[in-house]
Amino acid sequence: MENITQIFNTAKAEFKKSNASEQSVEQLYDLIYLLQKQNRNFEEDYILAQLYTLVGNRSAAIEVIKSGEIPANKNEAAQLEKLLSDLEKNIYNVKLYKDLREAKLVKPATQLYWDDILIPGQGEDDYFKITISDTVKYIVVANKNLENNDHNLAIFVSNTLQKSIESDWVYKLISQIEWLGKIENDLIDFYNRSDFDNKMENVGKRWFDGLDIMDVSIYIENDETIVTDITFSDYFLSDIGISFSLKDQAIVYVEYGC
Repeated sequence: MENITQIFNTAKAEFKKSNASEQSVEQLYDLIYLLQKQNRNFEEDYILAQLYTLVGNRSAAIEVIKSGEIPANKNEAAQLEKLLSDLEKNIYNVKLYKDLREAKLVKPATQLYWDDILIPGQGEDDYFKITISDTVKYIVVANKNLENNDHNLAIFVSNTLQKSIESDWVYKLISQIEWLGKIENDLIDFYNRSDFDNKMENVGKRWFDGLDIMDVSIYIENDETIVTDITFSDYFLSDIGISFSLKDQAIVYVEYGC
C-alpha cells in the first residue's frame, strides 16, 4: 500500500484546492474508514486526528488523541500536544463536512398495512395518539431512514374520528406516510420559490441529501385533513433547524429558527 502519509497529504491538498468539493470530502472519509478499522501506530493516530479535524469532527479528533498511547519520542509527543491544544481551543463554530454517499441512495418508500396502524382506546383529550407497529423498524421520510419510535415520529388523530376507524383516514394516513418518503422535489421547489428569513439563494440535491431529520409530527383533523410538521437540521447552515409545514400532500410553509 502507498505510504499513508503521502495519501493523506494528497487528499488534504485536493480538499483545500477544490474548496471542499464533494469528491474530496469522500476521499477524506475513505481514509477515515480505513484507519478506523486498524490497530494504529502514532503516525496513523496523528493522521486520523487530522482527518477528523478537516471534516469538522473535532470531538472525534480529541478522542483519538486522548485514547492513544503517549509516544516515547519527545517530538511525536509534542506534535500530539500541540494538535490537542489547538483542537480544544477551537471546538465551536466549526464547519462540518458530511459523507453524503449513503444519503444519496434512493430508499423505497414505506409501505404500511392496516395492521401496522395501532389505534388505542379513546381518550379524554382532543387528540389521541396512535403508533406504528414495531415490526416496522424504519419510516422513510424525505429519503431518510427514520427509526420508528415516539421520539422521532408522533401521530395524533382527532378524537372525533375514533368512532369511525373504518373510514378513509386510516388509508389516507398510510398514503401520506408513503408520500413523505418521496418529497425531495417538493422540498427543493418549495424552498427555492419561497421568501423567508435566512433563506439561501438556491438549493438543490446536495442540500436535500445533507438534511437530517430532527422530528416529525402528524395531526389528522376532524375533516381528515392531515397536517404534517417536519424539522430538519440544515447541513449548509451549520445545522440550524428548518421546519416545513404540510397540509395533506402539499407544503404550505417553511421557516428557519430551531
